[in-house]
Amino acid sequence: MRRLNTFALLCSLTLVFVLLSTSTSRANENDLQDWLQSNAMPFTTDDPTGDLSDLASLSDMVGDARIVSLGEGTHGTAEFFRMKHRILRYLVEEEGFRVFLIEANMPETIAVNEYVLEGEGSARDGIDSMGFWTWRTQEILNMIEWMREWNISNPDDPVYFHGFDSQTRYHDGLERFLGYLDTVDLAYADSIREDIQCFSGAEYTPVTVTDDCQDILMSIAQAYSEEESAYIEASSTFDYILHRQILITLITVTNLVGTDDTDYFNIRDRAMADHVIAFAEELFPEERFVLWAHNGHVAESADDVTPMGHNLHNHFGDDYLSVGFAFKNGDFNAISFIDGEYGALRSMTVLPLIEGSHETIFASADIPRYILDLRVEEGTLAHAWLSESYYFRYIGALYNPSAETEEFTYPTVLYGTFDLMIYFEDTSPSVLL
Repeated sequence: MRRLNTFALLCSLTLVFVLLSTSTSRANENDLQDWLQSNAMPFTTDDPTGDLSDLASLSDMVGDARIVSLGEGTHGTAEFFRMKHRILRYLVEEEGFRVFLIEANMPETIAVNEYVLEGEGSARDGIDSMGFWTWRTQEILNMIEWMREWNISNPDDPVYFHGFDSQTRYHDGLERFLGYLDTVDLAYADSIREDIQCFSGAEYTPVTVTDDCQDILMSIAQAYSEEESAYIEASSTFDYILHRQILITLITVTNLVGTDDTDYFNIRDRAMADHVIAFAEELFPEERFVLWAHNGHVAESADDVTPMGHNLHNHFGDDYLSVGFAFKNGDFNAISFIDGEYGALRSMTVLPLIEGSHETIFASADIPRYILDLRVEEGTLAHAWLSESYYFRYIGALYNPSAETEEFTYPTVLYGTFDLMIYFEDTSPSVLL
C-alpha cells in the first residue's frame, strides 16, 4: 500500500491500496448490470427532512450492528453529507441509535455536544470550534440543529454529539483538561499548569513539542490514573473518563509530530479506534452509535496502513458495519494541491470515470442513487466482481484534477472493505459557511 505525501497531515484521509494485477478475468458486465438492477435499493432523495419510508430496507441491512460507520468519497460533497444526516435521522427515529461520533478532534466537539444537549452557545459556534473547513458547512449545521430539536422534544431520550479524532489542534484540549483538574484537584492543576504547556506552533500544523513533552504528559497521565477514585468522587465517572480521553488526545499529538505519512495514518487511526471503543464500552455502554468519517477511515481492510475501521471490526466483529460512498459525476469542495503547492479551497469537478473502475460498474445500473449490500455469497457473480481489484476513488481534503488517476484513484477490493455502498450518479459541493 502506498501513501500520498501530506494527506494524513491535512485530514484528507486518503486510503491507498497496493496495485494488484489487472490481468485477472473480469466478471461479465452485462450480468453484473442485471444483478445490480435486481439488488440495488434505490432511494428517492438525500433530503434529510422528508419522508424516510424509502430507507426501510436499511433495518435489515443494519440488523443488530451496534456501530454504523458512514464514510464519504470526498470531504466536500453535499449529497454525501445530506444522506448521512438522513441515515442518522432514520437510525435515531427507527432503530434507537443515540450517539453520533464524527471525525473531528475529540475535545473540540464537546462544545457541540453542550449545544445539542443543553442549548449552550450555538450550533454555528460549535462548528467553528471544531476548526476544520470540512465540517463548517450548511449541511453539518442543519444536522446539528436537527439533533438539538430532537433533544428538545425528547429530553429524557437524548442524542449525543462527540468527536473521535486526535490530530494537531491542542489548545481546547489543554484548556478543558486543566479546567477539569481545577475542579477536582486544584493544587495539582496549579503544579502542572506551566509544564503541560509544552506545545507550540500553529493551531494546526506545524506543531512542535519540547523534548520532554511526552514524558511530562505521560507523568501526568500516571498521576491522573492514580487519583481515579478521588477524581470520580469529586466529579463523576463520565467526566473522569471523558477528560482521560482528552489527555490521551494530547499524548497522541506528541506521537504524531515528526512521523512519516504511514506512521501518522496508523497512529492516528489507532487512536481514533481507541476513542470509539472508550465511548462504546465506558461512556455509553448501552447505546448504539453512528460514526461519520472518510471512506479511508471506516474501511475494514488493511495493508501497509491500518484504518480505524479495521481496528473496530477486529474489536467489535459483526457489531461494526462500514458504509462506503461512491459517485459518478459532479463537483465537490477541496483544497487545490498541484505540484506540491497548496492552493485555494474551491469547488472542483471530478474527471470522467476510469474504464474498469468500480464506479463504472455501479453506474451501469443506470439508477441515480441507491444503496447496495456488498456482503454477498461466495461463488456468486457479484462476489467475483467485489473480490477483484478495480480502481476506486479516494478524494479527501485535497485534489489535483490533472492527477486524479495517479493520486486519487486506487485499485481496491471492495469485498471485506465495506459492508454497504451508497452510490450517487451526480453530486454537488457542500455549502461552505
